[in-house]
Amino acid sequence: MEVRKANQKDFKELFKLVMQNMGYHMKLTKLNWEPIKKIRKAESEELKKDLKRSKTIIFVAEVYGKIVGYITASFQGKTPYTKTKKKSAIDDLFVLGEYRKKGIGKALINKTLDLSKSKGIKIVSLSVSSSNLPTLKLYKRFGFKENVKKMNLKLK
Repeated sequence: MEVRKANQKDFKELFKLVMQNMGYHMKLTKLNWEPIKKIRKAESEELKKDLKRSKTIIFVAEVYGKIVGYITASFQGKTPYTKTKKKSAIDDLFVLGEYRKKGIGKALINKTLDLSKSKGIKIVSLSVSSSNLPTLKLYKRFGFKENVKKMNLKLK
């Protein structure tokens, strides 16, 4: 398994994983989602931008030349509200089902944390669905701690 920075040539294969991740979250969260065609278009545009943005990085995990997982992270400067000068955020993490529990998610997170450390970043944040128990468990093993609860109320 190799973890490397994604590039434009990875778009097609990476986009398939992005959409599988979106499908997973659509089932997991049961929100009132837009039609899949609209989501596909938005995700395609966002991925194209992410592959070009200097403050966003996507790492992919490859097994025998096949992309089986990815992580997207963004890097931000200081906000007027905190003393921390730089921080990063894990925006997305996905590994194909048949490749889970093989250390791929761990390798992707480690690559992102190593890059964050090399940039002098002291805080890495992320959001994860409270019903995504396997991913919550993985993040907790790295030492991530919950400090905010985001709640939704579906009005009738």
